[in-house]
Amino acid sequence: MVVTDIDIIPQKIKQKPRKIFIFSKANWGRINEDTKHLSATVVTEAESQDSTIQSLWGTLKAGIEKSINTYHLK
Repeated sequence: MVVTDIDIIPQKIKQKPRKIFIFSKANWGRINEDTKHLSATVVTEAESQDSTIQSLWGTLKAGIEKSINTYHLK
């Protein structure tokens, strides 16, 4: 008679903690300045003939994320 004893522990995947932004800690003046420059960049890019919606969206999204990550105090 064969007897086996197996001890299996499932692997737990640790989730990366989420970033929670506290809006009162942001430097809103600098974020507004960056947003104005970003809007001018997006408009200039939109007026060019070879721009696509996807490229415009990528530019807008990257600019907003950069601004938030730069001017939000931890």
